[in-house]
Amino acid sequence: MNRIYLLLLLLVFSVMTQAQDDSSGFEKKKVNKIIQIDLSGGVNFDLTHRTEENRMTTLTDRKKVIPALDMRLLHFPSQKWGWYFNLQLKMTGKQIRNCYQEMCQPFETNYYIKNNAPYRNSNLDKTTINVNTGVTYRIENKRWAFYPRLGIGISNYTCQTIDIELKGKGNNELYSINTSLPDLYDNYVNIFIATLGVSANYKFSKRCHLFLDMAYVQPLESVHVNDTKTNLYTELSKRQTHKSSTLGRDFTISMGLGFPIYLNRNKKAALKKTTQRERMKMIMEHKQKAFGLFPGNK
Repeated sequence: MNRIYLLLLLLVFSVMTQAQDDSSGFEKKKVNKIIQIDLSGGVNFDLTHRTEENRMTTLTDRKKVIPALDMRLLHFPSQKWGWYFNLQLKMTGKQIRNCYQEMCQPFETNYYIKNNAPYRNSNLDKTTINVNTGVTYRIENKRWAFYPRLGIGISNYTCQTIDIELKGKGNNELYSINTSLPDLYDNYVNIFIATLGVSANYKFSKRCHLFLDMAYVQPLESVHVNDTKTNLYTELSKRQTHKSSTLGRDFTISMGLGFPIYLNRNKKAALKKTTQRERMKMIMEHKQKAFGLFPGNK
């Protein structure tokens, strides 16, 4: 799997390098180089396949639809190809379920229950992030522009933690049950992702446009959580691992404003400041030098 990630990284950077090389082959006046800043807000749809039996998807459960904000930087060093960097904030809000109560409920009849992490789940972040970068392509005319893009990145999900002790009622049974992520000190899961998106832009002016954006995210790895039950007298443990290959899959649709910054407009701006007579004189002088026309005119 690591080889696949490496190949994807090499593909992204090779295309970006090719775009840089292609841009040097054009005359500056023919290449419309821009840097663009896009700001948008919309909704994010969770497409994770969740089941009650899978502890991984239960501990990371969230609302199906949540608000999201996107901030994206695009750079087009060539006429068509460019690269982008995108930061998305997903407002997950409060947890929609109490996994501690759900897990303890079957044991309440026969056991006394002690919660060893009473405040850990109440302090989970209410905002998660998605960071990705990749290549984008520019298709545009006077009023409209379409920017399909392909990238890779990292998305994270908050994850509740279970850490309890069970003492038998009327007997000496004593157990501990806890869940743990690969990183024992984190309450969130980092997922390596691929993202495919497109934005449709309507240009109000040369300095501002309105756009509609859609983006699909697909996880590129499975994530897991360990569920361990330990007999505190014998110290014998039973561990079960719950995996999910769809955690991190989502779809976002948003609207916002974009602000392009043109990098090679100096000559055109200078021509606009001159009068028509001065521009005609410049054209005649250029023709005289290039083709030897009108040799008698000064």
